[in-house]
Amino acid sequence: MRYLTGLWLSALGLCAGGWLVLTPFAFGYTGRVAVTALGTGGGLVVVCAAAVVSWSVLWRRKLRADGVLPVRPSRRARRSARRQARAERLVQASRQRELVVAPDPAQVLTDLRALLTPLLADGEADDGVKLTGEPVEVPGHLRGAELLMVGTGEEESW
Repeated sequence: MRYLTGLWLSALGLCAGGWLVLTPFAFGYTGRVAVTALGTGGGLVVVCAAAVVSWSVLWRRKLRADGVLPVRPSRRARRSARRQARAERLVQASRQRELVVAPDPAQVLTDLRALLTPLLADGEADDGVKLTGEPVEVPGHLRGAELLMVGTGEEESW
């Protein structure tokens, strides 16, 4: 309750100071009376504005201490959290790049050769392709892949 009282009194002081600043213009005061009213009103406005800011900061601190408002992390903690989030994003991006990396062509050809050799040995090699035999285990990176073109002379180097 004391925080609200301080805020209300400071706001009342702001209104009074504003009235003192405006009275020379509203009532046509001149000379020393106008300067006195402006000086007094201006000083009261400055002091009450500082009081409003102080009371509101104190009230917010009290509300944070009581758990009504969430605790605001320090600058150091916010910087550390930003650095950690940035590092996690970099790690995640590098993991995604690792997933996208194409397999080694020599390993792919070796796996294809291992796949096709038993199939061709069991079946006929002429125009009426008849393949029989046991199913062959397909390596994980070749599942769903189709052999589109063979024949650049590489298979002879095996």
